[in-house]
Amino acid sequence: MIQKEKNLRFDLNSIKKSLELLKDDYIPFIKPEVGCSTVPTILGCEVEYTEVVNNFSTAKGPIVFDMEDLERLHFPESEKEISALGLMP
Repeated sequence: MIQKEKNLRFDLNSIKKSLELLKDDYIPFIKPEVGCSTVPTILGCEVEYTEVVNNFSTAKGPIVFDMEDLERLHFPESEKEISALGLMP
């Protein structure tokens, strides 16, 4: 298994456990700095790769700086639309 898939599965399992165990106002997120760049690309983030560490990618920078940016984000609604965006397989 490649590291990207392992990192994604780890992050998603952590989110699932947090949501099941902690009934609070936690906002799930995936950290692109650990190689999981797929989700940020769906929302429009550009990704950069490093040659120093094998299989390491990260979002180039934030895409939301204020509330207007947040309101302009497009959230895909179907699997087909998600597959057409970003790095989704």
